[in-house]
Order: sequence, then C-alpha cells, then structure tokens
Amino acid sequence: MGIKKRLFVLLFSLWFASYGWAAVAKLNDVQLTSDTLSKSIVITTTHNINYKWFLLANPNRLIVDLADTHLQANLPKLNFGNTPIKSVRAGLQKNQVLRLVFDLNYSIKPQVASQLLQDGSKRISIVLEGKANFAQTAQPIPEVISRSTKVIQTSSLTKPVMSMPTQERRKVVVVIDPGHGGKDPGATGARGTREKDVVLAISKNLAALLNNTPGYSAILTRDGDYFIELRGRLKLARKDKADMFVAIHADAYINQDARGSSVFALSAHGASSEAARWLAERENYSELGGVNLNQLNDKDNMLRSVLIDLSQNATIGSSLQLGSALLNSLGKFNSLHHGKVEQAPFMVLKSPDIPSVLVETGFLSNPWEEQNLRNPSYQQKIASALHEGIKDYFSQNPPEGTLIASTARPQRYIVARGDSVASIAQQFRTSVDNLKRMNNMSSSAISLGQVLLIPASTHAY
Repeated sequence: MGIKKRLFVLLFSLWFASYGWAAVAKLNDVQLTSDTLSKSIVITTTHNINYKWFLLANPNRLIVDLADTHLQANLPKLNFGNTPIKSVRAGLQKNQVLRLVFDLNYSIKPQVASQLLQDGSKRISIVLEGKANFAQTAQPIPEVISRSTKVIQTSSLTKPVMSMPTQERRKVVVVIDPGHGGKDPGATGARGTREKDVVLAISKNLAALLNNTPGYSAILTRDGDYFIELRGRLKLARKDKADMFVAIHADAYINQDARGSSVFALSAHGASSEAARWLAERENYSELGGVNLNQLNDKDNMLRSVLIDLSQNATIGSSLQLGSALLNSLGKFNSLHHGKVEQAPFMVLKSPDIPSVLVETGFLSNPWEEQNLRNPSYQQKIASALHEGIKDYFSQNPPEGTLIASTARPQRYIVARGDSVASIAQQFRTSVDNLKRMNNMSSSAISLGQVLLIPASTHAY
C-alpha cells in the first residue's frame, strides 16, 4: 500500500478507534469438512472483514484474501482427508491482507457465502464439492460491503473477485533533483570540476534509464544550469505527485583521502521541525498524502499532529529502505563512505509523505574520485547503479494502482512448524541464496512465526 493510501487508512483508523472499534481481525479457526453431501472449508475471523477469492490454474489453487487480518489458527494441523486440498499456506502481505493459498489436487467450482454471527465474528463458508447447504447456526446480520447504504444478505453467494482493477494503471513517478545549479556551483574539485555539472549529467543519465524502463516516469527538478531554491524543489515533487524523490550530490571534505558514496534519509530532528511547520501553516494541510486536513476544525489540532507524525514515520521508514537498496547497488562497483544509510535534517528530504533520499556520489576533494566523477563513462555507471537500486526498492514496494504493482507484488510469508529455508525456497520457486539475501540472513536458521520476504518476481501466487 502506498504512502498516500496509508494516510487515508490511518485517518479512518483513528476515527474508528474513537468508537473503540478494533483495527485488525484474527483468523482464529479454519476447518475442513468432508461428508457424503459436500466437502467444505469454513473460515472464522474474530470480527467482520472484507474478503475476496479467486482460482488459479497450472497448478490448481484456491486463493482467499482476508483484509486487515492476522493469522492465529494452526494451519499445519489441518487434516486434508478426503478433500480436493493437498496443502495450505498463508502469507501476510504489506497492506495487512492475509492470503490463504489452498493447493488443489484438481480443478473445482466452489460456492462461497459469509455471515456475521451474534458475537460479532465472521464465518466464510466455501463449498469445494457437492451441494451448498449453508447452515444458519446463528441469526445472520446484514453485511455492509461499502460505506454506502447497500447491504448484502448472508444467504447470497459471492462471486469470484479478481484482483486486477479495471482502471488504467499509472507509471511510478520518480523526481530526480540535481543539486545546486546556476549561481550555486556546489563543491569544486582541484581540477575545477563543479558539483552542479557532475550531478546534472548523472541525473540526466538516470532519468533516461528510468524513462526507458516500462512502468516508470522520471522528472528532473532542473534540466539545465539554473538555480532552484530548496523549498521550490519540494514543491515540484508535490506538484508532480512523486512516488519517490532522489537528490543527487557530490561531496567535498578537508581531508583529501575521504572517498566513497553515501546515502542520507531525513533525521528525527529534521522531521520534528518540519512537523511544527506543517502545523503552523494551514495551507499545507490539504497536501498531506491526498488527505484534506482542511476539513478538520480547529479543535482537531491533536489529530493533525498525529497524522503528520504517522506520515513522517512511515515515510522515513520507506526512505531508509530505499537508501539501503541504493547503497547495496552502489557498493557493487564503488567504495562506500558509510555502509549504512545516514540521517540528517537536509531540507530536500522533508516531504512528509514522499520517500526521499540524498545521494552523495563521491568526493570531488579526492583527486582520484574527481577524475572518475568527471568521466562520462563513470557517470553512467553511477546512474545505472541508482537505476538498479530504485527498481529493487519498487519491486518490493510497488505503489498502489501502478503498472509495477500489477506485475510484481511483494509478499510476506509466516514461517510455520516444519518449514526450512530450503523448503520455502522450493515452494516459492526461488533459490536459498535469493531468499537469504532478500531477508539479510547470514545463516539458514529460521524460527516459528518469523516473517520472511519473498522475491516478488518468483513467488508462487
């Protein structure tokens, strides 16, 4: 789920919380039944949730997605017995959707219905084979399926809901900010190499690579030698509805031996000062992730503060993840000044809802690095590394409604009893090395309940 959509969810969650409503349900029971009349799956959650289901072939699978739900039932103990099911697995996706995957021995035509029970729990009945006979063990309650007045009776059968929306999917927007420009040359090397020229060349190369990659659109804050004030760069990113902001710079230091690339995300101090500014300047309220805070009256200042804080925390977390992907890619051919993402209160990193990083490509004060940074071939290598890092990040964090999201949806898998790294890798058609690298694992040791990231391009769903 993208930053902007998360803000809507956070706003509604805070509103729900004021009425004491729970935010996340638990899947506390899954039963398989088999008799002479039918073979069924019965799923029970602690309270009402939205869900969808669909079938996949080659191999045959039944997929059930449960919104805002965490796993509590013990799936490995299920007895598949005389049913079409041969195995089941569960994975918690990024947007709090619990996905159940039932591997089938053969194709089926399920019938599905749900009901709310008097205690507030929800029961989803899936008839795999045989005649549907949804027993009314409790008085059903009409199930609200939208914020409108439309309701669906629990006796009605649901139809398969495919996950592909009908609207046209958009491209991921990456705003690239070449530092300095015009009257501000930035750092200058001993041979007269100017930072503003180097970073503009690298930025143009990066923009060309992204624009030639399906699903991406790159926008430069400047495409020539002119100056843009720092706040103006942030405004351009917001105007272009950026999914990511990458500032490109080159460093300088009094010690000529300093060398290597660095990546910065916003610090806590920078976030605090920006939060205060957003609270003080009301005209910014309508810009926060598409949430119109102008609709909150003056008594809701605490809610504004909480929303800004939540947005910043989520954005900084995404920025750190992006920075790690960039460092990993840069480190494959270049030395790193710091092996982890640093944090600083740089102005260009202060968008509260756009993941933002500042990349120091190298040190112009280092004679060897100055020679490299002025070399067009080396500039292209830097751009290529950043390009790979950006793609790696979005492969695991595709913004909702984008082409990237439709082709590479990341997934999380919860380790169950009896699992091993090798068996999970085999299940999701990837290698042990890929799985370990994705999860920064130095060994193959895993524990019950541990959440593992599955490479998006290889997972079995």
